Amino acid sequence: MDSQTILGAFKHILYQLVYYIFILPYDVWCKAIKRLAAQRENNALKFVDIKSPWPMFTFLKRWCIDFFFDMLIAIAWIILLLCFFFTSSDFGTILMAIYPIYASVVGIHLLRDFFILLLKPFSKFLGWLKKPAQHLDITIDKEML
Repeated sequence: MDSQTILGAFKHILYQLVYYIFILPYDVWCKAIKRLAAQRENNALKFVDIKSPWPMFTFLKRWCIDFFFDMLIAIAWIILLLCFFFTSSDFGTILMAIYPIYASVVGIHLLRDFFILLLKPFSKFLGWLKKPAQHLDITIDKEML
C-alpha cells in the first residue's frame, strides 16, 4: 500500500464523520422545511381538495406523515433548546447537550421512516382493494361451496 491510498482512506473517513455528525442534521432540517413549504403551496392539507376513494385516510396520511413529522423536525431545535435552557443552569451541561439537540432531527426523521414502514401493510391492503375482481388472487375451494 502506498501513502496516497492510506491518505485517501483517511480523507474519506474524515469527510463521512463530518458529514454524518454536522451536515446531515442540517440537511434533514432543510428538506423538512422545503416539504412544508411545498405543502402550503399545493394546499395538500385541505380536506375539500382530496379526490381519492378514501379521503379521510388520505388526509390522515398527509397530516401524520407529511405534516406532523416535518413540523416536529422544523421546530425541534427551538423547542428542545428552550426546554433545556429552562431546566438546566450549569453551563457545562448545556454545552454537553447542544449536539444531541442538534442531532434530534435525525431521530425524528428515523421515527417518521419507521412509522411509514408500519403503515406499509395497510397501504398494500388498500392497493389490493383497488384491483378489479378479475385481477384478485383469490382461489375458491369446491368443498366450501
